[in-house]
Amino acid sequence: MPRRLAYYHLALPIAYDEDYIAVAMAHPDNQTVVKVLEAVLGAAITPVRSDAEEIKRSLDYVWQEDNEAVISSVLF
Repeated sequence: MPRRLAYYHLALPIAYDEDYIAVAMAHPDNQTVVKVLEAVLGAAITPVRSDAEEIKRSLDYVWQEDNEAVISSVLF
């Protein structure tokens, strides 16, 4: 997921299988955002309600310059 999109929508992919991607979201009831994320990720998503501040802290951690391994393990 592109960094700007993740921060803008406070959304973070947290798990996947062959059919769905679970995405922690601050506003999982927003169906417009769900459809945008599905289009970007190329798969159906299962939105999981999460605290906005916790998502932001996790995004900050994932997108630190020195966390290349974290980025690949969390987002792919």
